[in-house]
Amino acid sequence: MCVTSEAYLYVWPPQNQSCLEISREGIDIVRVLIQESPDRFQRTLMRLLMAHASSLWGLERIEESLQPSLEAVELCRKSASVDQQRYGPDLATALQRLAYKLRAGLRFEETVAVAREGVALRRQILDNDAARSSTNVSSLASVLSLYGAYLTVAGRKEEAPAPLKEATEISRQLAASDFREHGRLLASSLTKFACNLSACQKHEEAIRLLAEAIDLIHQGSGDDALDPRLPTPLWALASSLTKLGRAEEGVVPAQEGLAISRNLLKLNPFFKFAVAWALNILTATFNACQRYSEAAPLGKEAIVLYRELAEKNPSLWEKSLGDSEALHDRFYPSDSDLAHSLYTYSVSLAGMGEHDAALKEAKEAVVVLRKMIEKFPDKFQAKLADAVKLVGELEASEKL
Repeated sequence: MCVTSEAYLYVWPPQNQSCLEISREGIDIVRVLIQESPDRFQRTLMRLLMAHASSLWGLERIEESLQPSLEAVELCRKSASVDQQRYGPDLATALQRLAYKLRAGLRFEETVAVAREGVALRRQILDNDAARSSTNVSSLASVLSLYGAYLTVAGRKEEAPAPLKEATEISRQLAASDFREHGRLLASSLTKFACNLSACQKHEEAIRLLAEAIDLIHQGSGDDALDPRLPTPLWALASSLTKLGRAEEGVVPAQEGLAISRNLLKLNPFFKFAVAWALNILTATFNACQRYSEAAPLGKEAIVLYRELAEKNPSLWEKSLGDSEALHDRFYPSDSDLAHSLYTYSVSLAGMGEHDAALKEAKEAVVVLRKMIEKFPDKFQAKLADAVKLVGELEASEKL
């Protein structure tokens, strides 16, 4: 899903232990009050639960954040069953936030189910809105776009184009009437749609949508150097260009994506993953251009970052599917990302004639990928074949 870089800043809150303690204390107080006056304090409890979940998420306690999120949804569901007009929007918001957290926890099928419920609810809210307010229309476009992205995450990419196309069409209509208000939504919808097209190997179509998304973001951005919406379409553009044999054209967007990610890392430590992925993209792009001396230090840096991420959150690292073809599929990296970095770094070293060092990295990539295939037999076979081939070529060169 192509919301990752934006999500780090807008969805992932700052790491703040005091916010967690305040929300926990507030929940305890309201639980007492709600016994005396359930109707009066139920919405307050729901909002505190969502705030508490966000605080846990910001502290990377992702699995812990699910319980308060689930409780908030059930509270909203109960209230909406009595008065949907009043509490339906609360339930829709709670479902959307729960879907984010389920996806971050790598529970993809549950994510799809929750997102599907959210889409149905947003349609119902809009149907009941005689004025068809732009707020309700844009909310539908947003959840449709996310739903399409989650389908791609869950390996159901063929089902994703319908909601993604609908979201893009709605967003385009809104942006045409008020770009300042809805240009961001259109850019986001285009990016998600393009990432699905790229996953379906439709790179020419993806490039067209990504170029439009990037242009829209530039138009509406106050500061491109710190705009969290830019890295994902820039990475995706560089990747699609490279896969079409146009790697030299991909260098500039890959460099821009890395520069912005580094700037954002200074604001939020969760952008370390984004920087690592940006390094991978630029390394592969330079390799495709045979600019190996420029690629090598970037590949080495990516490996260091991935090892640091593995140490910081080992449970998520172990659970992650880690489809290294698409950062937008995940919120957290895995061994396959490390293997991808090891492989691309090895290619860089080999291109520079440093065959011994390249062989060491390539062999580690093979070991890591074989471990991944034990967990996921239907994935990573092609990547393993590439790594094994590289090892064979490097070993053969040693004998010459």
